[in-house]
Amino acid sequence: MKKVLQVLAVLCIEIAYGQLGVNTLTPQATLDVTSSPNKNVPDGIIAPRATGDQIRANDLLYAAPQRGAIVYATAAVTAPSPKTVNITAVGYYYFDGTIWKKFSGSETLTSLTLNVPNSTLDYKDENGSTNTINISPLVKEPWYKQSTTEQATSNTEPIYQMGNVAIGSIAPTAKLDVNGGVRIRNIDDASSIANKTVLLADPNGFVQEIPSTDIVKEPWYKQSTTEQATSNTEPIYQMGNVAIGSIAPTAKLDVNGGVRIRNIDDASSIANKTVLLADPNGFVQEIPSTDIVKEPWYKQSTTEQATSNTEPIYQMGNVAIGSIAPTAKLDVNGGVRIRSMDNVTSIANKTVLLADPNGFVQEIPSTSIVKEPWYKQSTTEQATSNTEPIYQMGPVAIGSMAPTAKLDVNGGVRIRSMDNVTSIANKTVLLADPNGFVQEIPSTSIVKEPWYKQSTTEQATSNTEPIYQMGNVAIGSMAPTAKLDVNGGVRIRSMDNVTSIANKTVLLADPNGFVQEIPSTDIVKEPWYKQSTTEQATSNTEPIYQMGNVAIGSIAPTAKLDVNGGVRIRSIDDIASVNNEKVVMSDSNGFVKEITVDNFLKSVSIPINALNRTQDTDLAPVLQGNLTYNRMKFQTSNIENTVIGNWDNSQNVYFVKKKGVYVITSSIRHHNVSANYPGDNNRGVSIRIALNGVAVYQQEGLRFTNNDSIASGNFTAILNPGDYIYVDSIAAWNTTYQQSRRAYLHITYTSL
Repeated sequence: MKKVLQVLAVLCIEIAYGQLGVNTLTPQATLDVTSSPNKNVPDGIIAPRATGDQIRANDLLYAAPQRGAIVYATAAVTAPSPKTVNITAVGYYYFDGTIWKKFSGSETLTSLTLNVPNSTLDYKDENGSTNTINISPLVKEPWYKQSTTEQATSNTEPIYQMGNVAIGSIAPTAKLDVNGGVRIRNIDDASSIANKTVLLADPNGFVQEIPSTDIVKEPWYKQSTTEQATSNTEPIYQMGNVAIGSIAPTAKLDVNGGVRIRNIDDASSIANKTVLLADPNGFVQEIPSTDIVKEPWYKQSTTEQATSNTEPIYQMGNVAIGSIAPTAKLDVNGGVRIRSMDNVTSIANKTVLLADPNGFVQEIPSTSIVKEPWYKQSTTEQATSNTEPIYQMGPVAIGSMAPTAKLDVNGGVRIRSMDNVTSIANKTVLLADPNGFVQEIPSTSIVKEPWYKQSTTEQATSNTEPIYQMGNVAIGSMAPTAKLDVNGGVRIRSMDNVTSIANKTVLLADPNGFVQEIPSTDIVKEPWYKQSTTEQATSNTEPIYQMGNVAIGSIAPTAKLDVNGGVRIRSIDDIASVNNEKVVMSDSNGFVKEITVDNFLKSVSIPINALNRTQDTDLAPVLQGNLTYNRMKFQTSNIENTVIGNWDNSQNVYFVKKKGVYVITSSIRHHNVSANYPGDNNRGVSIRIALNGVAVYQQEGLRFTNNDSIASGNFTAILNPGDYIYVDSIAAWNTTYQQSRRAYLHITYTSL
């Protein structure tokens, strides 16, 4: 059933000829409903709701034109009629043109078709039954076909608009006002700019045109010519200074920024070559390649310059790393990382490298290395493992070089595990004085818990028992100024409910934060009353009223209902007829006013579907040619607005009831066309549209090799009550034929 409910989206919003989005600015289909970004608002589409008796009371309003209507029955019908006999329980029901049927939960929407020219929405259920919904009200295409006053119906035909058009804005200030980027995918090429203009935008965005001769010409010329360059692949030249990254070049080539040379010719020798260097001001100069500094490293045991970073090399002078002025054979200004070293099996006859305070590396015998100061427990052997018990007789520092106590810790202390004690009797507590020296005090001297168990003088020991405190208590402060002084937010997770506010007080905080109580009777009363009473409203589900002005999104209402912000109406009652109804509109100041439906339609000239009939089966009667007029039949009624006109099925004639503009569209297919038109095998049976017995439009048909013929056409006219319309067929030669299925007659009406 949830698939069928997609149809309801069309009933809840206005339909236009483009894509329409609800809660989205980028609809991806004809209708795209997106979940609301407001998570306090439930999502969904709600059908009209009514009791079974209310639906039965509207029996006379439901006929073939209402086929496909969907409602949600909130109660079963108590006295069923032939149309409402199936409404036996709460649930969704649809009208099939004769009787209300319940959605059983297994219905499947097999197709959904939006018929834009006819302003209808058709869907088929799993049984293949077609249901049609009329979506024509308030649909008006503002674009006209080129050189006509007909509404455009295709996105491929030339169209025009006489008013201002805005893209990305709701208030155009010019014939075309674009608020956003413009992309032109295809534009005609011009073989010459002579007598052409160029479009430019002024600082306010208004487009103006200037002669193409005012465009700045290309300053680069083709090599060895005075022709302007037109391609980025041909050799070009420029006689003036050129700047890249600057607007004021000071040399033939002035580059303000980095330079990347992607490809350069290799030189087989540097003989007779020059090298380009930049001086401190960035000016490029050339020097002979023979002046380039040579490689100072030699290959091992030779005087040849080193050329590879894998061969052994040597240098007789001082070498600096991280410095430009070495003061020793190897002067390293920075960290040293030795990735690999040979292992030694013994430190005998070895030396250790150490750096003095100035960084100079010196070697000392390995026997001079300082020994391990920690001994294994109860021995004088040096400790060799971090898992054995050890001791040290002197002061020990952690985070310091000069211990001032047996254990001097400069930094935080973390004790990962300690033995538990069953009692604090005869125990001491370690405390640090202001200088950090640890001292012990008897456990009996520990400050006691200030909270007592309820109704006792015993110290509280649990955070779940009732407790009390006679002094002031501070939370978020060290100096309470009241019995409870809270410096910060307060959260009450749970409170007892009260059945009445009688004899109750309300807690309020004054500007200094002190909490005071006031009688509950002083609370501002609810301004809304229950319907037809003077009792204050207490529920958001009961009918209520308010006699004063009401503001939403404002603190100063200027009307009975003053809404500053968007309005969303989730559900609204349907009307069976617009004869006595009115349309609500807002003026430029936002004040809502009403206008009769008839006057509204006249002012906006909205076309309405007056009739749609089809012929869905082949007809047996044989029709004659030789200029004989044969009345076309349309036996299936899909749409018929009886306020505008009536169809006479016996005569196959439509009779007009209201004056207005009528657009008549028809397409007829014939089959078994027995003979060809002399000299033209493609000429088929013609159709004509007749008004008051006079042909006003005729279109010749096209004949196919299977002896079928098809003809289509449309005509627009202003008609008066009593005028009538019908469609004939005619063949100008001696032949016979039959009317085929897939024929239709569609009439739209626009009020004058």
